[in-house]
Amino acid sequence: MKQYIGILVSFFCSEISKTLYFVTIAWLLYQVTGRADFTGLLVSLGFLPSLLSNIYIGVIVDRFSTKLIASIALIGNLIAVSLMFASLSLGSLVPIIVFSIHMFQQLMGTVFRTTLQAHSAKSFPPQQLPKVIAYTNAVTIFGALIGASVGGWLIRQEWLILTVSLIIGFYLLAVVTVNFINSSAVTNQDKPKKTSLHRQLIDGLHYLIKHPFLFRLFSMTMVGQLVYHTSIGFLSVYTIDHINEQATTYGWLDATLSVGGGLAGLVGFWWFRKTRQFHTVGSLILTGAGLLILALPSNFTFPAFIGVSLIGLGTTWIRVLLQSTQQILTARAYHGRMSSYRMLINHGSIVISAPFLGWIANQYRAANVYAFLLIPVVGALIIAILPRTLSLLKQAVTQSLS
Repeated sequence: MKQYIGILVSFFCSEISKTLYFVTIAWLLYQVTGRADFTGLLVSLGFLPSLLSNIYIGVIVDRFSTKLIASIALIGNLIAVSLMFASLSLGSLVPIIVFSIHMFQQLMGTVFRTTLQAHSAKSFPPQQLPKVIAYTNAVTIFGALIGASVGGWLIRQEWLILTVSLIIGFYLLAVVTVNFINSSAVTNQDKPKKTSLHRQLIDGLHYLIKHPFLFRLFSMTMVGQLVYHTSIGFLSVYTIDHINEQATTYGWLDATLSVGGGLAGLVGFWWFRKTRQFHTVGSLILTGAGLLILALPSNFTFPAFIGVSLIGLGTTWIRVLLQSTQQILTARAYHGRMSSYRMLINHGSIVISAPFLGWIANQYRAANVYAFLLIPVVGALIIAILPRTLSLLKQAVTQSLS
């Protein structure tokens, strides 16, 4: 129980800091430069280091102490945030400096999430994984809700010092709570043999190739992650250009997206236990409906709130159920590496598409970004209704309930 609370609180505190940081930086970058393509670069470049190092992160997570790795990642986040706001305190916002520090900050966030996700998968039996992942996502998203709503208000008040203090304070709380996690929960038989990192990397690739169903899961998870992160990334541009609102509305829109995700985490597990099935198709339909609402011409804020809440609800449940399926059907010794391969595909899609989406927002309107995102959602929906996919989800449900 102490370990589970440590995981939840660590995710919660780190997510508050991460969202506070991103809301502030995304708003300031667009306000100062007025260029939506820079927002696309911020989203894309932020995931580039993770894309290049993800496969090694998984091997390291499977090999070393999760507590140590998570603590190092959080300290790295503290360093990145301190450097970013030290730069801003000099009185100028230089995009290249923002991009560089943001890349490091995102890399540390990826290491932290991969470490705790893999540790949770190894520490709890398959029957508990849907509940653990759903509640972890709910807690994480409620942290994002607090960070976004408070961040929007603080931007409006122009209280930069207080913003920085809160970000650093919650990261420090996350470092403290990580120490409640017991690294010894991973048994010796689950640890990979002491071979070289490259040997373990090749071993993980062989496992992935021998289990092609993982590619089917990864492709659908990729769509959920792509829509979620790009929706958040372009909300600042959408708020200013499409509905002509200010920072407070931006913060509340970001928070509303988190509300939808939080509801998916809390209600989703109860609904799964009640119906005994994963609702992939329904989640994708909700996501598509939210994107369509944001893509339609409107000068009112209310439809925007409905749209982002549906996106948060749909994309979060996509990630929860497919991550649960992956970890239930994956051998325990490979959880870290398979999580990294999943994130490699997720981040690759964002790195490739975000600059293009930024160009769309810059040349046309931010609403067209959300219209374009309907294309991958339709593709994922086609995969979700295939008989093989339905059989795979049914197998995961059977194992989680047995």
